[in-house]
Amino acid sequence: MESSTDLSVMLGAHNKSNPELEIPVIQTIKHQHFNRNDLSNDIGLLKLSHDVVIGNLIQPVCIYVDKNSMWRAEQPTFKALGWGKTRHANDSEILQSVMLSRKDLSHCQNLVNVDIYLTQICAEGQGFGDSCTGDSGGPLIVSVDKLETQIGIVSYGLSQCTGLALYTDVTKFVDWIAESIRLNEVALSGRIPIFSQPEVQPSIWLHRDCGGDTMLSNMRALIFGIDFRANGAFITEQFVLANSNDLQSHPLRVRVIGYYKSFGEYGVHSVMRHSKDSTKNDIAVLRLNKPVTLTDGLKPFCMLGHNYYQHNLKSLNSESVQTISIERFTQMNFA
Repeated sequence: MESSTDLSVMLGAHNKSNPELEIPVIQTIKHQHFNRNDLSNDIGLLKLSHDVVIGNLIQPVCIYVDKNSMWRAEQPTFKALGWGKTRHANDSEILQSVMLSRKDLSHCQNLVNVDIYLTQICAEGQGFGDSCTGDSGGPLIVSVDKLETQIGIVSYGLSQCTGLALYTDVTKFVDWIAESIRLNEVALSGRIPIFSQPEVQPSIWLHRDCGGDTMLSNMRALIFGIDFRANGAFITEQFVLANSNDLQSHPLRVRVIGYYKSFGEYGVHSVMRHSKDSTKNDIAVLRLNKPVTLTDGLKPFCMLGHNYYQHNLKSLNSESVQTISIERFTQMNFA
């Protein structure tokens, strides 16, 4: 992403040579963990010099910010848009679209000689279509309740543009998008945007930023020492829940386990066992020396944070809480 002084945005440009409007960019916001080598966290925001007047030719795209409804956007096929190269090897003057099919991330593992992440989407063009050079940064679109909804961003693929490609999964970055807009809106204009409005209902979770989209996107822990190994689960970025039984007291370390790889090792600051430690109270919490960082979208397991919710899990009247309980409440089993 270039300096903001070098950029402008053309809007309403079905034909890119004839845009409805062109507005200068006054600020670029890159993801703080963007890696140029493997293009992980390949996402950014542009702040325009002034507000845009919405009309027939200029409309904002929708994105999902409600994680409990995010599954509705996880469709097997979607549409990519862009002005990139066509089968005739020329950039297109007219906005093009191509239908893509979602593939398991393992299909893209051999695409490039770098790691791929749960924050990416692997997809393949249907028929002879594919995204191509010049399409990077363009949206992946699905229709949800007749609304065009962005779920991804064109990132990179094969130079021949004839097969699999990787896309940034926008649904994994909604927290970053909301927080970046909130911080920069307040800093630049003094206005507090809609993202920062307080929730009417307090969070029922022990740790707000919890719960991956699948079991594979939760942070797991491998606890080890001298001739000792055990499993655990992260309940925050610094605390791990595990069995107390056989948990050794000598120095321990914890390795953060992801879907395709581990994310570093951390020392254990302290171990807190149940006050009545026994086979009936076989539980312990490990505090790490410092919080875990750089987990590529992995998040701690969700735990209900209040006794009221724990005792009334099956009888809560709130439809939204019932939905959260069904979709995000995880019962953890340790080997």
